[in-house]
Amino acid sequence: MVAIVMALVVAAVIAPSPSTAQTETTQDTVTVTAVGKVEGRPDLAAVNFGIGAVAPTGSGAIDELARRQDAVIDALENGLGLADEDVRTGNISVRRNCRYDRNLERTVCNGYRARTTVRAETRSLDQVGEIIDAGIDAGASTLEGVSFERTENDEALREALTQAMELARSKGETLAAAGERSLGRVLVIEEGGAQRPIFSAGSFDSAGSESVAASISFDPRNDVTSVIVVVTYALN
Repeated sequence: MVAIVMALVVAAVIAPSPSTAQTETTQDTVTVTAVGKVEGRPDLAAVNFGIGAVAPTGSGAIDELARRQDAVIDALENGLGLADEDVRTGNISVRRNCRYDRNLERTVCNGYRARTTVRAETRSLDQVGEIIDAGIDAGASTLEGVSFERTENDEALREALTQAMELARSKGETLAAAGERSLGRVLVIEEGGAQRPIFSAGSFDSAGSESVAASISFDPRNDVTSVIVVVTYALN
């Protein structure tokens, strides 16, 4: 009986505690963070117009809005040759046309105001100026902005992820060698998400403007698809 008790005591002293075993496992890994970036030129431009109309009645404002919207769409599709799927319309809003009268010191409402948007897309960046002029000349109230995008983002994302993983392995091997170890298999991979900015031009009100946008050169800078990976490797 005494021998059995002594054996159990010795075994308890020699066996590592759960916390000790976990610490040893943690010490046998290395975790690195790496960023992959792929730069490319935008291949799609989107021009956004705002269209407004004012009339004594709500139905009259909507009818006038529809007329102006159709005119803008016709100018873009039939005038410039944009495809039907490249020209999209937005939501329609109707509200009372009200303003604050300082002389009367109260809000005065006169008729109704309706508003919508039209978005035109093109893969020819040289056509952006012509699209702006065509939309404004056809009756668009405002230019809401011009944005540039890269449509082949899936391919860029895969390339950025591959680049990040290659960098992660290189960093892991360097750290392992510095600790007189060698890099083992991948244990955990965490992807931090892609970041792809969309660059845009400003907006302006078309009231009193002249058709000069066609002479403007739009040359957006390259955008960058960026990903972050956190990789944990075993150490041999």
